[in-house]
Amino acid sequence: IDSPEWNQAFGKEAKSYLKIRILRKKLNVISKGKDRYNRLLVILYDENTSNNMSINEELVANGYSWVYKRFCNELQCDQWLNSQDIAKKNKSGLWISGKPVPPWLFKKKFK
Repeated sequence: IDSPEWNQAFGKEAKSYLKIRILRKKLNVISKGKDRYNRLLVILYDENTSNNMSINEELVANGYSWVYKRFCNELQCDQWLNSQDIAKKNKSGLWISGKPVPPWLFKKKFK
């Protein structure tokens, strides 16, 4: 997934949502390696939540992140895309604006 940049619409909201979801929580962290910028790629699960939804999917489902199809190679990608479609339909989070610019395109504007 890819969340908005801090200076992009819903960037601060995405960061706040993630902070609330992980601060002082016991997490199951599944490492997926590093990206080309040497950032850790992980799937996060809250060990105190009974559902099997990852925090990654929660971010997508609540409209705080996009599924970055180009790099999504996980079994969960189809479910995450379904959650994204529902968030779009419901105009959740960043989808309220209709056609938000994904961060990978937003960053290209400033290069």
